[in-house]
Amino acid sequence: MMIMKDIRLILKCSENKAKRVMKKANVIVTEKRFAHGMKNFYAVTPEQLPQMLEDYETDPEQTALQQASALSALEIALNHCGCKGGQHAAV
Repeated sequence: MMIMKDIRLILKCSENKAKRVMKKANVIVTEKRFAHGMKNFYAVTPEQLPQMLEDYETDPEQTALQQASALSALEIALNHCGCKGGQHAAV
């Protein structure tokens, strides 16, 4: 069980991003009340955190959108240069 402060230090990111990583990984959150307030404990180990961050950052849908955008930009650039029809750019 870890608190958000420790998770943020290990992942080296903001609290908001750390919460999104935990939510995407479906980590169980336990709230515990204290005299001075309440703390959230996350059921995760420090060894699991880097893999969770990697899985969060490699979203297949986002990767597909980025690849489609890059391909579209490349096609526009080639058409703009006058490389139409039978002419092809040297790669």
